[in-house]
Amino acid sequence: MSSPADRQLSLFAAPAFARLWKQVRAALERSGGSLGDAAVVLSAPTADERGAVSGLLGRHRRSSKSLRVRLADLDKTLRGGPTGLGLAAILERLGGPLRDRPAEAATLSASTFAALERARSVSCADQPWFETWLDELVADGTVTKLIREGGEDLISTAARILEGLPADGVPLPVFAGSMTNDTKALDGGTLATLVLRALALRSDRPRPICAEDRRALWDIFGVIADDLASQVLVLNLPAESTSLLGEWLVGARRDGTPFRITLHQLSRYVLGFRRAPIWVCENPAVLRAAAGRLGSSSGAVVCTEGRPSTACHRLIRALARAGGELAYNGDFDWPGISIANDLIQRHGCTPWRMSASDYRAALAGTNVDELVALAGRPVNASWDSGLEPRMRAANRVVFEEMVIDWLLEDIGSKDEPTATVVPDRRD
Repeated sequence: MSSPADRQLSLFAAPAFARLWKQVRAALERSGGSLGDAAVVLSAPTADERGAVSGLLGRHRRSSKSLRVRLADLDKTLRGGPTGLGLAAILERLGGPLRDRPAEAATLSASTFAALERARSVSCADQPWFETWLDELVADGTVTKLIREGGEDLISTAARILEGLPADGVPLPVFAGSMTNDTKALDGGTLATLVLRALALRSDRPRPICAEDRRALWDIFGVIADDLASQVLVLNLPAESTSLLGEWLVGARRDGTPFRITLHQLSRYVLGFRRAPIWVCENPAVLRAAAGRLGSSSGAVVCTEGRPSTACHRLIRALARAGGELAYNGDFDWPGISIANDLIQRHGCTPWRMSASDYRAALAGTNVDELVALAGRPVNASWDSGLEPRMRAANRVVFEEMVIDWLLEDIGSKDEPTATVVPDRRD
């Protein structure tokens, strides 16, 4: 025969008690097991629920819209019953261990702080995009999920990978192996997602949603997922016929036809260039207009198409070593200023119609209210300290297309290039 204690536990497992125990469990877990003066309220109790509570506490409960039960009263009654167990022990017998949510929250908070501090130990942690990245990972629950799954070290690993970027045209497996000792670590999965989220912020681009987006992001930071996908758009480059690629470029120049060069081609073929002014623009519309209006008489144009790809960086470096006079123009927005800073620092480009006075002149004669407002964090222009405050004051974007006539005047005014220089094959 079963004991009185067993019979009472069996009674407590009846449906009439189910809602009571569920609410009591939630209340105890919220308080970390403390009873205090806490109470639970059963709204619209059924006759069975009202009878179960009245029978347990030994008090008749009048008909009402709700039923209020103090946890301390419940605990005292249970301890005096056949089981001799308190409220917490009864709940654990019926439904398993109680959670201590305050302790869990404290542990989670401490683990989150530690994980973020480890991530902030890298040299790029002082950059605004890095802190935004961490803030977003906390806000959307990514950090909490990783900690609960035991993957918090992925955050500091991702930070260390970000510290190693940009690379210099390194294949993705090679880069992954150098950073993690696993050549497949960045092929996909959580680690790659964490890194790419940060790179999207770093380059002012949307988060990647497809394989092409991911390849493009890696490419911008010098990691090659596909050397055919990494491309650069050009017009009338002063190339020599020193290779098959050189012959193609000579032919395209003769015809005034835009040409796309892949990183694969730049890696395979030797290119020779003659010294010439090289006009570097951000938007394809500028190159397209140069081809359409000027054709074969256009100067040499390289288009970054936004953030330069690895192929673009490699070509510009080769042109610079061949004596090319590199001049860059981009959109007057914060990404455009950032791109200009990078090209000036990395390749010695000269700012081209990118001064504060050029910005003011571009705004003149337009309906400023119809222009797009600036978005994102302001960026200081390394070549003109007055540009950033003037842009902030006007709070408007000036796209290259708005000044395309001015740009074409420059592109079409230069003499033919002279003096042959053949760069090192490694370019």
